[in-house]
Amino acid sequence: MSVQQRTGRTSGRVRQVAWALAPLLSLGLFAFVPFARLALARRRAPDWVVCGAYLAVTAAILLLPDSAGNGLVGGLALLLCGFATVHTLVAFRPGAGGPAPVTSTDTNRQALAR
Repeated sequence: MSVQQRTGRTSGRVRQVAWALAPLLSLGLFAFVPFARLALARRRAPDWVVCGAYLAVTAAILLLPDSAGNGLVGGLALLLCGFATVHTLVAFRPGAGGPAPVTSTDTNRQALAR
């Protein structure tokens, strides 16, 4: 394996973990953000559905009243946090067809190709 391949893998893992931190550190409130990025990059309908589902659950958590003895909202938030973090790790794994970082070299090549 060449140094360039190892460097690409390392940067892919760093990107994967960085995106997974959004739902984890926000306790699920920003769970839709990585999937919005994925949907914008891939431009496929199923990705938009996943993003919308995470956004709907986030809205439900924010809008549902939480009575004193009922832990529904807290449980839903913890479930969303855990599920979205794992889902982000899977969706953004290197080689999964997730969004690639845009570099200035890529932009220059696209401009020259036109």
